[in-house]
Amino acid sequence: MPKISVIIPTYNCATYLPDAVSSILKQADQDFEIILVDDGSTDNTKETVSCFISKHPSKIRYYMQTHSGPGAARNRGIQEATGEYIAFLDADDLIPNESLKRRGEFLDKYPEVDLVFSDYHIINEKSNTSKPVLETNNFANYCNDIISYRNGDEIIFNSNFLIKYLGFNPHPIFMGAVMMRSALIKATGVFRKDMLRGEDIDYWIRIVRQHKIGYIAAPLFIYRRDLSLLSKLSEDYYLDAIKLYIQLKQSNCQKQINRILDKKLSSLYFDLGYHYKNNLLMNRARKALLSSIF
Repeated sequence: MPKISVIIPTYNCATYLPDAVSSILKQADQDFEIILVDDGSTDNTKETVSCFISKHPSKIRYYMQTHSGPGAARNRGIQEATGEYIAFLDADDLIPNESLKRRGEFLDKYPEVDLVFSDYHIINEKSNTSKPVLETNNFANYCNDIISYRNGDEIIFNSNFLIKYLGFNPHPIFMGAVMMRSALIKATGVFRKDMLRGEDIDYWIRIVRQHKIGYIAAPLFIYRRDLSLLSKLSEDYYLDAIKLYIQLKQSNCQKQINRILDKKLSSLYFDLGYHYKNNLLMNRARKALLSSIF
């Protein structure tokens, strides 16, 4: 049984998938399995994966399913995983060589922590690497009053981390920066399948509300940002995010958290309004902008 299961959901991402898989195969800690879940790709993903499997048959397992969305693909990966620890990597992202080793050692060292995440870099289509994003935005200082333990770049937060998580911009927990105990899935459940976007944020919120969270203040994940998509966010993206925060607000009674959620909802409605305006849907734009104000 491998120590770490790395789950890669993929959908029509054959161009970047080899880089993602290669970044895992180069890891300093080789006690892992790669579970590739093809969510109904129509490109040459299967052929691309076959090349890797022929070279690393003991490391990689491949599953194909009908296109059902990222939540369903990750859930299939979780179902097939056998590792003590679970990590995720989207098919167009990367991890540096020490990533699995550092995160795995953190969970070994601190058995009270159920999930650990790290800082990250951003690259674009030109492969320009950013400075560590959370360090640049002073994330550790922002969370200083809720740190229960710190040793160098290893940090453990107390039970008030949810407020900090919701209030920080950008979202501090990225999918590829996370490693968690497989036992945590039994307590938390699986990813929602009714959301095209934001199912990861929903999942982290569910975990953060009830479990001890750790942080490594070092960039152990590389997020590939497709700049061509930034101006093409869909209506579903905004509506899913709005639905998520409304549901969270309805289930919460802390005034401080609700104030943060109101700000997030206002911003999302504002962006949705401009999305409608840019698509000449003026009635919808006015309603969304009014919702932002209220």
